[in-house]
Amino acid sequence: MIAILPAAGKGTRMSGLTAGGSKELLPVSGRPVFGWAVAEAEEALVDRIVAISSPDKEDLNEFLQNQPTKIETAMQFVPDGLAPAIALAGSHDSALVILPDTLFYPKMPSVRIARALSEGFDIVVLTERVDESAVSSYGIVEADANGGILHLLEKPAPSATKSRNAVAGRYGLSERMMEFLSEALYSLSDENEEIALTPILNLAIKNDFHAIALAVSPDEQRFDCGSPEGYRAACEAIQ
Repeated sequence: MIAILPAAGKGTRMSGLTAGGSKELLPVSGRPVFGWAVAEAEEALVDRIVAISSPDKEDLNEFLQNQPTKIETAMQFVPDGLAPAIALAGSHDSALVILPDTLFYPKMPSVRIARALSEGFDIVVLTERVDESAVSSYGIVEADANGGILHLLEKPAPSATKSRNAVAGRYGLSERMMEFLSEALYSLSDENEEIALTPILNLAIKNDFHAIALAVSPDEQRFDCGSPEGYRAACEAIQ
């Protein structure tokens, strides 16, 4: 199993705090935000950690090269979306997808996601319940009573779905799903648009891939360190 840490985004929401640097290197309790994602991957006992970076993020790339933990780096030269970023890591292993600007404390969820993959699920999506007013800011998961995923919606209007279960920055993808993703990119590619992960997951679910929503547990408090408010909350809560 590998851990994929997509970090090629520009982080424009955080420009007031980063002064042009990478948001992933902002410190939380003496550790860069990216370092928390690496620690989560290590806790899940992955075989490889692959960071998806950009040539423009020189500070992050230097940081990655100087870590005691071996971190492989793949470059996303074109900002064409999350699905192509994941595909850059290769399709020959199951994968934890850890969005590094989302931090969990005190417990981290990737161990539970890895366990679900080992139990035979092809797609595992971590979810957290959000208020109705926040629905349009998130990917939303519609699931049955047992957590089986029926459909995912990309930032829908609250009136478009009864679900309030938002994607919480973590995915688990089986080796079979990683291969499917790579193949699906060819049919969904568009030179003028980013390719989100959501339509590929929905396509897989229609093809009977086994997908489950895994709810954030009470001791896995989520902090959105890709926003100034979320980052400040993390710094205040984690000492």
